Amino acid sequence: GYPKRLPNDVKAVAAFRALLLGRSSAAPRGERTVENGAGVCWQGVFDSSLCDAAAVKRLAVAAESETPAGRALDIDVITKDGPLSRAAMGLPERSCLLCGAPAKVCARSRRHSAEELRARVAELLEGAESDKGKK
Repeated sequence: GYPKRLPNDVKAVAAFRALLLGRSSAAPRGERTVENGAGVCWQGVFDSSLCDAAAVKRLAVAAESETPAGRALDIDVITKDGPLSRAAMGLPERSCLLCGAPAKVCARSRRHSAEELRARVAELLEGAESDKGKK
């Protein structure tokens, strides 16, 4: 739900960017950060001849899982053939931020209120600055 902006959201996205690029062997050919009512989005464009998209997706999933702020992020890796999905890559599905059940099940059933989720995301984002150096 809107508004999606929360304190520390820019820090969380910057910390994720630093973590991902610090672990990746390829640098983006271009990048930008978009900030609007829908939230904060970092977009990086990589040369597929220098960078394996599946490896980047695995790094992104690891970063989502390893850092508190990462749990609040939704990282997509999109190739010329479309987005890479966790399921197609045999990676674990996202778990709910509140109860640990599969996130899609909770989202579909609206098991948790927007207020509960927003409070949990704000809590996760509080640690964004300390996530920056994790590797």
